[in-house]
Amino acid sequence: MSYNSSNIQIIDNSKFQPNTDIKFLVLGMLDEYMGRNITLGSNVVEHFYPNEGVVANIFADYLKSLASELNIETTIEIEKGEDRHLYVKSKEMSNFLISLYKSNTKEASDFTDAEGKKWQQVNLEVDQSMFPEMKNRQFSNQEMDSRYSYLYGAYIRYGKEGFKYRFANSSHKVKLVMNIIESLESDWVQMRKYLRGAPTTYEIEFGPSEVTKKFFESQTKG
Repeated sequence: MSYNSSNIQIIDNSKFQPNTDIKFLVLGMLDEYMGRNITLGSNVVEHFYPNEGVVANIFADYLKSLASELNIETTIEIEKGEDRHLYVKSKEMSNFLISLYKSNTKEASDFTDAEGKKWQQVNLEVDQSMFPEMKNRQFSNQEMDSRYSYLYGAYIRYGKEGFKYRFANSSHKVKLVMNIIESLESDWVQMRKYLRGAPTTYEIEFGPSEVTKKFFESQTKG
């Protein structure tokens, strides 16, 4: 039996240069504590805890860049609630992000707020179907920019020293981040789930490829 070496394709992604996809970077920054509970028709894009002031401003800046990129006319504001949480508001951008989910609005539940106004709420999660399909082991910007950008967006909000993440009660987001890390030709990845106490905490740590390292570094410098 003879082999034709011309039919052998060598896969080398070491020189790949991902570009920032702001849409997926923003999705990576979203909180999915117990899933993502969305109030349909609300102007709240995302809320941040009192100690997340810096991250809230970064998120608002990326949201403004995304609105500009999409030619969406809107006003993006950060308001502090009575609970001291920070609320990034823009009805147009809230509607846009909701439109990205592969959701079934029939599953929305009705509720009435303190002022007697009726709303619908739906629980959504970012999943693999929202990313371009990976059709080839050879990386392409069309398929991979979204994955690098989502991973970095999650790192902005949930990253710790080194290449480490910490999430609370976010099992779905943990699985997605793990899958993306594996798809980026990382050296290794490990996840710890802390069972005692509440909330349930997950910690992910991984050994990034040189491509991932350079991409994260370029975002930090930018």
